[in-house]
Amino acid sequence: MFKPKIRNLSFTRFELLSTLFLFEFIIICAFLKDCYPYVLNLLGIAIYLYAIFTWKIRNESEWFCPYSIFFTFFLLFNYGICIMWAFGIHRSDEIGKTVMFFRSGYIPSREDIADAQWYTCISMLIFHLGALITSITKKKMNIVEELPQSKIIYQENTKKAMKIVGIVLLSIITPIAFAFRFKEVLIARKYGYIALYNSEYSTQSGYIPIILFLFFPAIVCYLIGSNHSKISQIISYAIFGIYAALSLLAGYRGAWLYSFIILIWLSSRYNKISIRKYFAYLVLLIIGIYILDVIRNVRDSGFNFSIKDFFSLDRFPIINAFFEMGDSMGIIVYFLNHGNEIYPYGNTYITALLGAISSRFLDLLGLKQVFISNWFSQEYLGLSYGTGFSMIGEAYVNGGYFGGLIYIFIWGIFIGKLLQYSKNNILSMPLRSFISVAGLNAVIGVSRNACYLTIKELVYGVGFVCVLIWFCSNIFTNKR
Repeated sequence: MFKPKIRNLSFTRFELLSTLFLFEFIIICAFLKDCYPYVLNLLGIAIYLYAIFTWKIRNESEWFCPYSIFFTFFLLFNYGICIMWAFGIHRSDEIGKTVMFFRSGYIPSREDIADAQWYTCISMLIFHLGALITSITKKKMNIVEELPQSKIIYQENTKKAMKIVGIVLLSIITPIAFAFRFKEVLIARKYGYIALYNSEYSTQSGYIPIILFLFFPAIVCYLIGSNHSKISQIISYAIFGIYAALSLLAGYRGAWLYSFIILIWLSSRYNKISIRKYFAYLVLLIIGIYILDVIRNVRDSGFNFSIKDFFSLDRFPIINAFFEMGDSMGIIVYFLNHGNEIYPYGNTYITALLGAISSRFLDLLGLKQVFISNWFSQEYLGLSYGTGFSMIGEAYVNGGYFGGLIYIFIWGIFIGKLLQYSKNNILSMPLRSFISVAGLNAVIGVSRNACYLTIKELVYGVGFVCVLIWFCSNIFTNKR
């Protein structure tokens, strides 16, 4: 049977010491950030290490878990450039050395960058504190005896339902997803990658993107429902591999990588992954980064680059990845300098929540559907390409300096609760595990994007699939 046990809410010695050290370091940085901005580079790294360590202790999780995956990308997208600066690595086109966003005419000063670094560091810390709140109220469930029969039946029905839902969704969605991605490959090859976003060939509207939201959750649903069996692995990984290859050929670089890492973590829950396998995955990741860098160069400048460039420090793909991902901090730099009043369409969170199910709700309320990332790059800056965006930047746009921090705190609570996970969840709570894994895939990209599509993906990719599982599970229960 299950024995609920309230976890010890007191700080461990390590938590207390690390917290005191971090806040002392924050105070030092507050006094030195204008004179020695280098300390802010170290502050971001310190906050990251603090977040990973304290989350592991509070939730008794492993180092490699949904929250650590999310927070790693959160750091890379908003602070990747600063990590390179901490190691003394710079580029001629980095923030502060050239005009930002091509047509803006704005070159941030050292003080502008230091202010953005400080705001980003505080935002990351506040986000993590919000996430930790979810573990303070957590009840830890210990298995001391065999599960009751009713619980076993419930688990069996849930897993059976997940398997059926996963198979049905994959059977319907896979051909559509493959055909859609192949169409994008042809468009990108003929008209360029930008045509997928900003032309009559745009593929970012309509019902197809909503259908694609179900693709990865269907894979996860099938894997968990099948207890990660050999046949489910072969089918799922083959489907995902083809989809990832088509996405790469179309010019997409990030989404498949997030999902790949999540699948590695899911696999580690069923089968202990050896050091050799982790090393093999690392090699594949590095190769993937090289491929992404080649795609970026071909996409941006054709084949006008030399292979020898990849062996120079300035062009090393991993370093490029840090600088490119870290470009999202440029959004924060720009808005902190120009103010959040430049955005004319009101609160983006309200628009995202109201339009999550259908944009028709916005039409009925007389609200304009605006993707702030597209507005910023195309309408405001007049660019032909997307600049990306930032979760921290969007929070600032909606709430100002202090209100933005409150929004980030709320994001921390929500994502911390969503990704809260214990070792036994897959065995004892398969549906909760699905929510955590599919939810991670939905929110992992919000660090460098606006929240509109993230909320929509949570509604369809997580919420809708959960409804299907619940409905199917109830049918099995009633029959029994």
